[in-house]
Amino acid sequence: MKIGYRDHAVTNEEIACTGCGPENRCRYHVAACCEEKGVKTCGECDAYPCETMKECFRITESFRPMCRRVCSDAEYEQLKKAFFEKEKNLSGIRESRV
Repeated sequence: MKIGYRDHAVTNEEIACTGCGPENRCRYHVAACCEEKGVKTCGECDAYPCETMKECFRITESFRPMCRRVCSDAEYEQLKKAFFEKEKNLSGIRESRV
């Protein structure tokens, strides 16, 4: 909310990334790809991490400096765990399938 991406404060659970599925709003078109490939989340996809996901990680990372600047240390730590660890979260999903 402080950086202007939301109009209200959200919980970690609301922004935590565990993979885009058909039920998620996804600005990167990952949810549609999951639906097309018949997987519940992108972390379950055989092509993970594809170029689309790598670009998603790069874009997510670009938000980090602004968030670091406007958030308190405690807020930033929550945001980091919920949002900036999406690659770690998705890789965990992928590894648990292999």
